Amino acid sequence: MSDASLQDLHDAFVSVFDEIRQEGSEFDFRFSLVDHLFTDALGWSRTVGEGHVNFEDERKDILCYDDSDPPFPVIVCETKRPAHELELDDSEQLETYMNGVGSAQYGILTNGHDFRLYEYVSEENQISIIDGFEVEAIATTEFENL
Repeated sequence: MSDASLQDLHDAFVSVFDEIRQEGSEFDFRFSLVDHLFTDALGWSRTVGEGHVNFEDERKDILCYDDSDPPFPVIVCETKRPAHELELDDSEQLETYMNGVGSAQYGILTNGHDFRLYEYVSEENQISIIDGFEVEAIATTEFENL
């Protein structure tokens, strides 16, 4: 990844962190995450067929699709309201969604404060955590000091 794209990621987390209100809704947080992280920093389109990100049905919060025809989900993002402490049940919920989608290789679980990235291990029908961090630690540190 180039420094410019790393700077974009940092800026996205700063923007998301700045917009989070502890009493805010999951819905508001979800919009902030899509706008700043998925579209601005990572370049996902909002147009179907172009590798797009979409708010989903009542179960899966955000799905990122590839650019195939028809498009297949490659990332499932499960969001929780900012006041919610992430628990084992939340990662199990993400795992259930990823099993249901079938084509998603990666999953994200976040409440805006904690950000966890998972990989789907298809042979075992389960997810495995890749990494996780506190958004505040990224957002309150100057890019040059990371």
